Amino acid sequence: MVDYYPLLAKAIAKSPEGGAQARDAIFESARAALTRQLRNIEPAISETVIAQEQASLEDAIRRVQAEFSYTLDLDDGLVSFDRPWRTEQLLLPAPDLHESSSP
Repeated sequence: MVDYYPLLAKAIAKSPEGGAQARDAIFESARAALTRQLRNIEPAISETVIAQEQASLEDAIRRVQAEFSYTLDLDDGLVSFDRPWRTEQLLLPAPDLHESSSP
């Protein structure tokens, strides 16, 4: 089976648009392309192999979704946020968690 994660992550990183809608469009395009390619293989491959490849793609989609978005569970409901596109934007200075022993 193919690891589709690097392909999806690269497509999202190159996308000029951000957000969940852009990712969803990429995911739908990948699903359609994979199904079309698998169905056009000659000689035909089994439905089991097709299902395995589609499951592999869905696993990669879940990994990408987890990397690029997250949800907060607040008292009044769920709120979703998109993470920044660029890794550099995710890098923040680490807070000093050690208590100072001197006043």
